[in-house]
Amino acid sequence: MRMLRYSGCVPVIVCLMFACSIDGREVGSSPGTGVVEGSGTLCDARTTPCPGGEVCLAASGECAADCAGCTLTGVCFSVGDTHPENVCEVCAAAGAATWSFAPRLTECDDGLNRGGTGNGGTGGSDPEGAGSGGSSGAGGSSSGPDACDVTAFPASDPCVITEEHGVFVAPTGDDSQGDGSRVSPFATLARAVDVARARDRRVYACADSGVFSELLRIDAALDGIELFGGFSCADWSYDVSLTAEVVSPFLTALEIEGLSLGVRVENFSFESSFATAAGESSIAARIVGSANVSFVSTSFIARDGAAGVTGSAGAPGANGQSPGGPGAGPDADCAAELVEDGPAGASNDCGSVAGNGGGTVPPPNAFGFFGGQGAPGAQNGGVPSNALGGSGGAGAPGAVGADGGSATTSPSTGIFSALGYTPPFAASGVPGGPGQGGGGGAAGNAPDENDFCRPALGGAGGLGGCGGQGGGGARGGGASVAVLSWNSQVTLRSCQLVSGNGGNGGAGGNGGAGGTGEAGASGGSGQVIQSDQLVELSGDGGAGARGGNGGIGGGGAGAAGGPSINIVFQGTAPARVSGTVQVGSGGLGGPGGQSGNVRGVSGATGAALVNFDAA
Repeated sequence: MRMLRYSGCVPVIVCLMFACSIDGREVGSSPGTGVVEGSGTLCDARTTPCPGGEVCLAASGECAADCAGCTLTGVCFSVGDTHPENVCEVCAAAGAATWSFAPRLTECDDGLNRGGTGNGGTGGSDPEGAGSGGSSGAGGSSSGPDACDVTAFPASDPCVITEEHGVFVAPTGDDSQGDGSRVSPFATLARAVDVARARDRRVYACADSGVFSELLRIDAALDGIELFGGFSCADWSYDVSLTAEVVSPFLTALEIEGLSLGVRVENFSFESSFATAAGESSIAARIVGSANVSFVSTSFIARDGAAGVTGSAGAPGANGQSPGGPGAGPDADCAAELVEDGPAGASNDCGSVAGNGGGTVPPPNAFGFFGGQGAPGAQNGGVPSNALGGSGGAGAPGAVGADGGSATTSPSTGIFSALGYTPPFAASGVPGGPGQGGGGGAAGNAPDENDFCRPALGGAGGLGGCGGQGGGGARGGGASVAVLSWNSQVTLRSCQLVSGNGGNGGAGGNGGAGGTGEAGASGGSGQVIQSDQLVELSGDGGAGARGGNGGIGGGGAGAAGGPSINIVFQGTAPARVSGTVQVGSGGLGGPGGQSGNVRGVSGATGAALVNFDAA
């Protein structure tokens, strides 16, 4: 795409890729007589000529072995096409390979655009008789020695390297004091493109006096702009071996969005910065929703993506609680006449329940009850004695809680969008289970079935510990992408694409330790002192047991490494004509978190690709 400007009486020529029009009339693209079928190899007469003597077809932009129409500077025009530099000439009959005068505009009469005829000579000075007038002068050429083809690129014709055609910018320039001339250039591309759009000019950037430290944004307000970066700062001559370098302090160096006329960029280098914050990506150029985006001899260098986020360690489970004094079994008591339950076991929010102490009933049934069962888990309450006067059995310790499962899934890649790359999240580990509450102790038995004293009761069990929390899942590493093209039409001619390394994926978090189970309470005593005498009224109550420890939380999954990709696209893939590619390494996947002797799954290694279709 080219936006070309003329002034005065020169016809306005606008070329979109290989199709041109003069004052609204299409030239150089008509499928007229003598059209030769192209080989499929794309070409551009100025920047990408055809090999081995082939010609570049104006109609299609493809190379061909021969030309059946008219050839001009390596470009083949079809019969009937208007001369691209003289609107009053057309390509003659097939095979003639010559241009002939044929009026295409009302002002193309015989002589216009070829120069007007000279005036006749004056009469002679002889007094005897005037001499005859001189003959009319021959028509002059419409293109004098100072004419400039403003459709030309700076590399092919230095006549366009003037303030009439370009706004000049150099790293050593001045945005506030400069005026965009060669003598007083601007300092930033951002300033240069704004002024160039306002003046309907190109941007000419010099390349050998430092770098442009900025992010260049080209939006719909700059539609149709052209930038050329191969200039020497000393004399503003154009050298195709020079490249104006944009080294961005940001994660993107070039952003293009919302263009329809497009943009042409030649002899530039765009380098994005290294990503530093966890999971960030480095993308040299991001192009969104734009047509006719053309790059020539331009480099795109993306630096490394940043490492991902490590999963958080699982929090340890809360410890269980001891029933303390209230949980102790009461001593034997001859004054008790009612049914009395043993002391109640406690519970907590994570699901552990301590067993109650064993109770009894009033006489004449003097046998004690079983101790209560701790939860969750199997029966662990104390068992009463079968003998009169026997002591109640102690409760059994609570079982250790089940360990939480470690994460088993981790996505292998994140998601690309018009905004860039979103790294994936890996799964977290499962929390450990609660420890079982300790069983309550059984009550003691009375020595005689007809004894009217209440036996000693069992103690309550201790609470189990809560399970540890699962380790957090990690987040993936950032990407390194040279060009991200989203629903755009992009051409890359003789361009260099370099993507750095993807960031390593984060490690999964370790599972949290389970909480400690606590001891149960003591059972009541069957021996009491009456009238200063130790009297055995019943067997002792059984002690409550310790609660079980909580289970270990599962380890979180490690996350995938970030990808290294030259071109990521959705929609039409960018057309790449020659040039070089260099792909870095995908980031390493992060290891899974630890849970006892088991780890969560590790993340995958990031991809390393030249092209990736994000559809």
